Order: sequence, then structure tokens, then C-alpha cells
Amino acid sequence: MTRIGWAYLAAGMLAAADAAGAGSQSASEAFTIAVIPDVQQETSGTRWANRLQWIVDNRSSQNIKFVLQVGDMMNFNLDSQYAFMSEGLKILDNAAVPYATAIGNHDTAAVRSDSGSAAPGDVNANLRNTTKYNTYFPLSRFRNLRGVYETGKIDNAWHTFTAGGLDWLVLNLELWPRTGAVNWAKTIVAGHPNHNVIILTHAHLNSDGSIQQDNGGYGDNSPQYVFNNLMKPYANVRLLFCGHVGTHAHRTDKGTNGNTIYSFLQCYHDNTTNPTRLIRIDPAAGAIKSSVYCPSIGQYKNDGSTFTLTGASWVRPAALPAAPSGLKATAVSSSQINLAWTDNSSNETGFKIERKTGNGGTYAQIATMGAGVTSYQNSGLSDSTTYFYRVRAYNSAGDSAYSNEAQAATWAPSAGPGIRGEYFNNMDFTGLVLTRTDPQINFNWGSGSPHASVGADTFSVRWTGRLLAGYSEVYTFTARTDDGVRLWVNGELLINQWKDQSPAETSGSIALQAGRWYTMQMEYYENGGGAVAELYWSSPSTPRQLVPQDVLDPSIGPPDPRDNDGDGIPNDQDSDDDNDEIPDLQDHDRDGDGIPNVLEEAAGTDPDDRNSAPEEEDEEWWRRRPGCGTIGADGLLMLWIAGAFGSRRRAAATKEM
Repeated sequence: MTRIGWAYLAAGMLAAADAAGAGSQSASEAFTIAVIPDVQQETSGTRWANRLQWIVDNRSSQNIKFVLQVGDMMNFNLDSQYAFMSEGLKILDNAAVPYATAIGNHDTAAVRSDSGSAAPGDVNANLRNTTKYNTYFPLSRFRNLRGVYETGKIDNAWHTFTAGGLDWLVLNLELWPRTGAVNWAKTIVAGHPNHNVIILTHAHLNSDGSIQQDNGGYGDNSPQYVFNNLMKPYANVRLLFCGHVGTHAHRTDKGTNGNTIYSFLQCYHDNTTNPTRLIRIDPAAGAIKSSVYCPSIGQYKNDGSTFTLTGASWVRPAALPAAPSGLKATAVSSSQINLAWTDNSSNETGFKIERKTGNGGTYAQIATMGAGVTSYQNSGLSDSTTYFYRVRAYNSAGDSAYSNEAQAATWAPSAGPGIRGEYFNNMDFTGLVLTRTDPQINFNWGSGSPHASVGADTFSVRWTGRLLAGYSEVYTFTARTDDGVRLWVNGELLINQWKDQSPAETSGSIALQAGRWYTMQMEYYENGGGAVAELYWSSPSTPRQLVPQDVLDPSIGPPDPRDNDGDGIPNDQDSDDDNDEIPDLQDHDRDGDGIPNVLEEAAGTDPDDRNSAPEEEDEEWWRRRPGCGTIGADGLLMLWIAGAFGSRRRAAATKEM
């Protein structure tokens, strides 16, 4: 693994530790951020190391959670100075103290190696030349680093930590930044609305506390531009720290969303001591206490840098969303399973859907859905395969617990038997000569006929059955025929092109609900010449295709408003009306009477009522259609009559008729 890879691994581990610590840390616990000013006068001697050691030694007593350095760590562009400051910073590295640094003009190739004057050449280009800085301070040294603007460069980066029961994000920004860097920073701030954002940059305030209006003459954008575009518009920006000029100053501003932004200048350019600003934040009291301490002499500055700001408010971490429940998986074809669940949260960003194949499989995320969405159609699956699912809600605070696990098996290939076709030797649906189950309505007979018993011209066909919708969407049905055609879906006439025509397409649309059966009837006639009958469908999630066999059922049967499985869907519209996770088309004999469901439905008997087809007469089921009968041992003719809900009743009559 590369050094950068190790750095991000360490950062991830620290993030987990921060999260764990947040749970044990009281939300009212005050903590300290140590801010190191411009230290270009400390590139030799003991003051640099003395300050850093003091931070480590007092980390616990001061509850120091993070260290910031506002830039100009170096004075000249000398390797010896970089090496000296780098060696000192190892004191924090070895103690695992997290820190972030800003890059000042003296930390770039914009200054000479023999003085603090401008180096020859394009000063703006030199300002962005930070090769030495990134060599001595690589990404791997920044323990809480989460991301950077430019690969391998710390110039613009963001870091996170947790303190006082709050989440914090430190964004170090280059001096007088480029527009691209500012735009990148905006995405980081906007993407972490529940973090309190700290901006760390070298130049922002003048010595009197006003915001600088220029770019120093060789930078890109001014601090005022940074304030207007990166700070003011975002409700989670709370603090800014800078250096470059003067000694110390501070100001407060209001953001567009009413948030107060506290900005602090600390520069000093001290030649004798090592001033360090200590920002003490007390979330419970809404207070920010400032002081400047000089470890080398053991004294606080008495220069007006000690004060307390009150009324501070902070962005609170988001609460985890509640877990969804009631997850149900329903197979609706050989390649699709529909999911539905109950949303128990009011603060989710969305839902993560995970799936595994088979009981011994491994879960993997397959999709995310938006807030308030409670269904998902998983298509493109393998046939005859059992899939397991689980769902959880998520937001900026993290993921909820998982829902219950649900499973379903896709249908076998071409599980639907097709659609019932009645073929007539006349155009007016008289002279029935053939009844069969067609896999699809997909015929181009040319100048021929559907069957030897059907004439080549002047014939008609009526297809009837049920249709299963895979999505809760508007479906468009398109009939391509030569000659006339009419199409009803759910009793609604969608297509009425009852005339002689060359092969032509006619369409109609209807809203359907996923997992429900709908009656379908298509009528067609052929007058002369070519003969074509094709039926297509499409929806937002279904590309145009012939209506497939596995969503067709030739049996319509009597209306059945009962709800065997209590899911709110009437049996005659429910693809699994006994809720045994076996689609009705594959659940061949639910009541165990020896008669397949499809045949019972075709005959009008109840596939869920064993008594509707007495076991001793099962082998005679074909005689028990409406209007048919048998003569019993008692000499009575037993007529079978269709009941309102598909049940059967017997009526007696004498043999003499």
C-alpha cells in the first residue's frame, strides 16, 4: 500500500475512533482548539518545539482536540527551514495529535531562498508552487485528512473531528485562492450540513479586523470573495482562522441563513516568545473563550486577546433514521421481483437496498431510493432463482438498522401459459373452429392462415385472458395488424381500429399497478391479402417489446373479490393470492385436490377450496363445467352451475327429459 493509502486507512480508523468517542463524550463538555500563528521567526532555536511539546503535555488538562497553523511556517524557501519545522512537528505526529495547516506566501516558491522578498518569475505561478511544502509535509502526516482538491497536495484539503458532542470539519484553503479551489470547497461544505465548518487560510482579516478586499497583488481571489461565496451562503460555517498581518483581531458576521460566523486573526511575528491562541468552546453554554498563551515564558498575553463571546450556536449531529419494516418481496416474472416496505422515519435521505442470491450468498447494495419511497422493482434477474433482500434508511448521520429479511424466487422460464385464442372462419366471430393457448400475440401469417381448419381470408380471432403488470406505471399497448383490431385492458377499450388496412400500428395507454392481474381481450379480423397480428407494450421501466408469455394467463374465471392472503388485493388481481411466495401460475394445486389451479380457474371451480371439486370426482373434472353434467347412481342428472365466486352447486333433475 502506498504512503497515501496508509494515510487514508489511518484516517478512516481515526474517524471510527472519533465516532466512538462522540458517544461517550458529554455534549456539554468544553474543549480547546490550539491555533498557532505565523511562526516564520521560529525556524531556528527552541521556541517551535517548546510550543508543540506544551500542547502535547497539556492536551488532557486543556482538552485540546485539534491544532491549527495559519501559514508562513517558513521564512525563506530553504530546505533547511523546511527540515527544521518538519522535525519539530513530529512532536505532534508521535503523540497522535491531529492538526491542519494553511500554506502562506512564505511557504511557497513565491519567496526567495535567501530572503523574504519575491522570487524572480511569475509570482502568481510561484505562489502555487508548493513542491517543497508537500515534500516535507506529505498527506500521510495529516491524521484526520478526508480529502484534497489536487492529488497529492495538502494546499486545499478537509479534515474532520468530533468534540463537545459535535461534528467538526476543518477546511484549509490556499492563499488568495483560485476560483476552482473555492468551487471545490463549496461542494465539501454543502456536502456536510451537519458538521460545524472551520475555514483555515493564511490571509483574510486586516489588522483592524476588517475583511481584506484585494488578492495581495499576485494571488487570485480576495478574502471578500471567499467570504461572499464560501462562507456567507452556508448555514454550517462557524469559524475562520487566519494570519499574515498584524497581531490579533476578531470579528463576527451573519451568514445568509442567520448563522453567526466568528473570524480570528493571529499573526504576531513574535521574535522572542511563542504565542499560541487557545479557543475554548463550551457548547452547552454557547460560549467561545479566547486567550493567547506563550509557553516559552509561561504567561498569557495581556493585549486584549483574552475575551469571551456568548450566544454561540452550533450545528447538531443528525439523528439516525428509524429502520424500515414490513419488507415484502414478490416475484412477478421470470426476471423481476418487486419489493415494498414501510417507511418508519421522517428524517431519512433515502433507502439502501441490498440483495443476496441464495441462502448462503453475501449481501451487496444494488440500489438507493429517495426519501419517502417505499417500493422498488428489481429487474434483470435470473429465472428459477431465490433472492434475499433487506433495506435500511440513511441520512448524514449514518445508516439505520436493517429491515426484516424478505425472499422470493423468480418464475421458471415462460412460466405464464400464454393467452386463450378462439379462431373463427368468419370475420364476425361466428363459425368457431379452433381454440388453443397461444404463447403471445405474435403472428405474421402472410397470405396463409392460422391453422388448416381456418380459411386464408375472412377469418377472425378473439384472444382472452389475464395480464400481469410488473410496474406501477402507465403502460402503452401497441397493436400492429393487417386488418382490423380492438383491444380492451381491465375492461377499458384502448384500441379501436376496426377497418381494413395494410400492416399498421395503433396505440393506447392505461395506468396499471405492479403485481396485479388485469383482464385483457384483443379482437382481430382478416379480410384479404396479408394477415398480421402483433401486440406490444412499453412503460417508463419497460422497453417496447412483445407482451411476453410469462405475464399472460389464459384463464379469466369469474370475478373473485375475496382476499385470501389479506394483502388488500382481490384474488382475481393478486399474482400470489395465498401468500405462499409461489406465484399462482406456478402454484399448481394449492388446495391439494389433484386439479391444477389453471384448470380449476378455467373450469370455474375454486382453486383454494378443496370441497369445490370432491376428491372422488377429481378424475371427472372435465365433466363438471358449467352446463355439463353426469348421471349419478340415483338416476339423477347432476348439473354443475357456476357460483358467484367460482364455487359449484349441483342441481337434480330426473332422467326423463
